[in-house]
Amino acid sequence: MNLPSSMIVTLIITATILTAVAFQPVVKAELNVEVKSVQGLQQTIKVKQQKKQVKKLKLEANRKNINDLIIVGSSSTIDISEVENFWLTLNKNTSLQNRVNKISPKTYTLYTDFNTNYSQAKVTIGYDIKDIEPAIDKNYKVPVGDYKIVLSPAKYSQEILFDTWEKLDYQRTIEAVLEEHIVNANGEIISVSVLYK
Repeated sequence: MNLPSSMIVTLIITATILTAVAFQPVVKAELNVEVKSVQGLQQTIKVKQQKKQVKKLKLEANRKNINDLIIVGSSSTIDISEVENFWLTLNKNTSLQNRVNKISPKTYTLYTDFNTNYSQAKVTIGYDIKDIEPAIDKNYKVPVGDYKIVLSPAKYSQEILFDTWEKLDYQRTIEAVLEEHIVNANGEIISVSVLYK
């Protein structure tokens, strides 16, 4: 091989190497962009999945399944406006009060069998049968199923409780409304929650 031929071959090899080097970052940059796009898409999918999970958890958190609650106490069909007076029947029932086996039991107010304008209902007030020893009084089974929580357990004013009733969806048939009250040793309500189905 002579000198001019060797120089041409060297030039061709050098040009090929320089061309390959010159285009390599472009290929690497394109691959990097594609990798980042795939990673971004994966991140977007993860975020969407997490949002769905949070939404599902919130829906589950706003629901409570009741399947074995039995109330021991008093029951009567009354005007909703008379519920406060009806509570006095529970408070005056010393036989029942003396058999409550907890210091701060939950008391329940269950509303069922509403009339067409929701001004009257069968109202049951009492304690969970598990909190009474012995449970010899008349008892009332709470309708089984998933209840929507419209007011989480906390201490509320009467105004907020009234507003909660205003927020119920009266466009559909309401089967039951359940108020859970936690009372202290003095009989004062320290927490209320409201559920309905």
